[in-house]
Amino acid sequence: MFFLIILGVVVSFLFFFANRVYAYSYEGKIRVVTTINVLADWVEKVGGNRVKVKSIITDPRTDIMRYDPKNDIALLQKAQIFVNVGRYLEVWAPKLLKMCNNRHLRVIILTKGIPLVNRNPYMWFDPAAISNSLNEIRRALTKVSSENAPMFQRNMEHYQMSIDGLFDAGRRSLSGVPSEERKVVSISPEFSYLFIALGIKEEAVLLSYQGGYVSNKKVDAFISKIKEENIKYIVVSERTMIPVTEMIKEATGVREIRLSPFLNLIPGTHDYVHLLRYNIENVISAFKRR
Repeated sequence: MFFLIILGVVVSFLFFFANRVYAYSYEGKIRVVTTINVLADWVEKVGGNRVKVKSIITDPRTDIMRYDPKNDIALLQKAQIFVNVGRYLEVWAPKLLKMCNNRHLRVIILTKGIPLVNRNPYMWFDPAAISNSLNEIRRALTKVSSENAPMFQRNMEHYQMSIDGLFDAGRRSLSGVPSEERKVVSISPEFSYLFIALGIKEEAVLLSYQGGYVSNKKVDAFISKIKEENIKYIVVSERTMIPVTEMIKEATGVREIRLSPFLNLIPGTHDYVHLLRYNIENVISAFKRR
């Protein structure tokens, strides 16, 4: 009996200690979950060393709209803030939030109140949407940890300056290209906002933001558009590559510009600033070779 009592005390102590270790494993850090890695990087840059961030989707080639979040319930149950793009992208997010039943979770929907072009959810290459998103993230972090508000503000401003500088440099570099030559066609709509920001006209997009089947009729119309408008460039996503692209290139003679919509699809794009720089430099390089 004495042995059982001692064992019970030891087990209780270990259980208590284990819970204390777990409870303080994030000591001083705000637990944030995002849906995609771009948003995770935004949170990390604004929150600095005061945040612990986890992206639900870690493989950038994942089909976001068709993702099954059933294995992520526990992740959100432990989170304080959940950041997602919202409309037309993570269509499974409401279901996930309902299943996790975390009443204290702050939910940040970055497309809320943001006008989207043709329901295109890839807003993270739109300077205005980026600025709004960083502010939303800063406000959410400040509500959880008001004592760190000045740091969040400084981090956000510094980060915003880096991003704005890349867009400004891109526009300056392309200013020497006649406006009638600044046009492209795209296989997918992941970079539509980037082209708007850089003053490039996207004449046609083969795939919708939902993906799906592409008919021969649509491909023929796409090819005709390229020839009629004398378009020189076709933009291909590192994530969304389809076999028909090669046939289109052979039929029209367009040159390929390859861009990446997410972090870590290609070496060197481990954070958003490097990703944005990679894409803008590829666009500039293509047009300067004209």
